[in-house]
Amino acid sequence: ELKQLWGDKILLDEATLAKAFGVNRITLWRARMAGKLNATLVGRRILYRRDDVERFLLNCREIIAA
Repeated sequence: ELKQLWGDKILLDEATLAKAFGVNRITLWRARMAGKLNATLVGRRILYRRDDVERFLLNCREIIAA
C-alpha cells in the first residue's frame, strides 16, 4: 500500500501522509517535535521524504515488538 501511495514521488505533503496513516496532522507534528520523524519545509509546506517515513515506521515497529 505504501508503494501505491508514493508512486514516483520523492516527497509527500503532510495532509496526504496523515490521511494515508489514518491519523491527524497533529500526530505527525508530535512525532516531528519528539525527533522521531524528520520533515522538510519548502515555503510553508511540510513535506516528508520517503526514507524518513520508512525509518519512522521501522522504529515504531521495533518499539511495539520490544
